[in-house]
Amino acid sequence: MFVSDRGGNRDLYIIDADGQNLRQLTATPEDEGGPDWSPDGTAIVFHRFSPGAPIANLYALSPDGANERQLTNLRAMNIEPAWSMASGSRSCPTATGASTSCT
Repeated sequence: MFVSDRGGNRDLYIIDADGQNLRQLTATPEDEGGPDWSPDGTAIVFHRFSPGAPIANLYALSPDGANERQLTNLRAMNIEPAWSMASGSRSCPTATGASTSCT
């Protein structure tokens, strides 16, 4: 998985280890970054910048680009998300400047 501005802004892409099957996961006018796989490989968490403001919130989506959902809605810089264990065996995304609930 990687971030590229090949489409004019920073979007998330995924590609097979052999360099085949390039897929674009996001296609928004906003810049995305900081992607991180969930420990079980079923989700990707990332940050998305708000246009014209120093604000970024966390989002998650499926590895096929479907099921995108916003995880935070704060007027702050919530960047570089990563997964951490919460309540024993559940993984929850966290980031600099943000906390999210595991649902």
